[in-house]
Amino acid sequence: RFVLGAARAVEGLALWQQGDATGWRAPLDEALALALALGNAMLETLVRLIRLEVALGRGDRAAAEAEAAAAEELVARTGQAEAIGRLAGLCALLAVLQGDPAAACALAGPLPASRDRVAAHLGLQALATVGEPPAARVAAAAGAVAIARGWGSSWHEAADQLLLAAALQATGDAAAAQAAARLAASQDNPWAAAAAESLMGTPVGAAWSVTASGAVDPRRFAAWLEELAATPDEQGLGETLLRAVLDLIGATRGYLLTFEGGRLREAFTVGLDYGLDVEQGFSRSIAERALFTATPLYVVDASADGEWRENASVQALGLRTVVALPLAAAESLLGVVYVDREALEPLLTEADVLLLGALAASAAAAMDRARAARTLATARAAQALCATLARRMHTAPPDARRLFLAAAREAVGAESAGWLAPPVEGAAWAAVVADGAAVPISQSIAAHVAATGRALCLLDAAGSEEWQQERSVQALGLRTVWCLPIGATRALLYLAAERVVEDDGGERVALLEALAAYVADWLADARGP
Repeated sequence: RFVLGAARAVEGLALWQQGDATGWRAPLDEALALALALGNAMLETLVRLIRLEVALGRGDRAAAEAEAAAAEELVARTGQAEAIGRLAGLCALLAVLQGDPAAACALAGPLPASRDRVAAHLGLQALATVGEPPAARVAAAAGAVAIARGWGSSWHEAADQLLLAAALQATGDAAAAQAAARLAASQDNPWAAAAAESLMGTPVGAAWSVTASGAVDPRRFAAWLEELAATPDEQGLGETLLRAVLDLIGATRGYLLTFEGGRLREAFTVGLDYGLDVEQGFSRSIAERALFTATPLYVVDASADGEWRENASVQALGLRTVVALPLAAAESLLGVVYVDREALEPLLTEADVLLLGALAASAAAAMDRARAARTLATARAAQALCATLARRMHTAPPDARRLFLAAAREAVGAESAGWLAPPVEGAAWAAVVADGAAVPISQSIAAHVAATGRALCLLDAAGSEEWQQERSVQALGLRTVWCLPIGATRALLYLAAERVVEDDGGERVALLEALAAYVADWLADARGP
């Protein structure tokens, strides 16, 4: 009878959460009757807490107050630790219903630090409703969403996303509030769509229902949006976005190109050969159209489209459905995502294309923030390196070049570093000053940097298509090489590592350029040797 009473109580709660307007009542009444007949305080406490949760969800203040009073008496008598925290959270929500935010905050304040996830979740919900300032409400709602997602409870997550939308709306962030409301409407909660629409004052539910009838599944869209939000670095954001678009439209191949130096450059591809597919011109022209118009481009059937069907690559690749999404931040163009598939079905609706474009815009904004943060961090690191080098040059004997090489080698983790002075006619490049192990100098790499005046970083020189045919690269077995000019001295900084160093988005090169600029200025100064 104890087990039956507990099962009926949970059944009643589940029926309420599934949207059954009346079916929840009988199981909860039966569970309470069994608890009273058994005289079991533990079971009665469980039933009272569930009945209190349902009463709060229904907004039935009188019923909630009665259940809370009965539960408080039971908890005071039995001292159940888990029940104490859960009751405090529910009473905080009751205080919200009663219009007493001060009491709600006092009850909910300690709960987020509780080890009991149920109590912590209830406390965060209360603080997300009445906490101050608005930013604190946003933080509390985000915490509640995280707990609900950890439970895998779409019903709870919908309610928490609504709280997050309301908190974001209070801060004036309408776009983020709209996104949270849409995520709430996509969850398995019978009231979420209507509540989101009421909250935002716009037809969120209607817009989502239109999307749901298209090719883009709203649940998968929401999942990808959340994964993007949890991805901190620029490359990870790009890779996640490409996988998301491929998944959402059912494609198997695509690429992401970054826009650098006035042209599109390969970042990474899935199911495509960059040299064959992009260089034929079709992929580049579609990508550039989307990028420079800053508008998502959807070609229903490229092979039959009058604008694109004459392209050789369209015929060679049998391209049909094509989607290109610009990655445009507030003040910069970052790149473009391009995907295609052979099948025409399912066709994308206008809402589908808008959603894909919004996903790309969200990723682009996050990538822009990550890039700005990385640039700032690199600038600070470069400043610190130059300051350290300045101290060494001030306190040590005036051998600026050797101190500079040591600092550069330490900054990137190279085994060897060399200062290459411009050779006399017919001679080879050689290290005038060296630091670390013997410097394996590739004459072709040094000559290239001297001719272009631009820094070069080869993360796998022997495996690079451009450099693997060079004799010096193969003979030396080069892996990672950094080579860059040192100001106007016509000298070169040349560093080598025996391993393939992980790509860091050019941060190491930026550090080396800062050091090279500093030492070049120092040597040019009259105080130099």
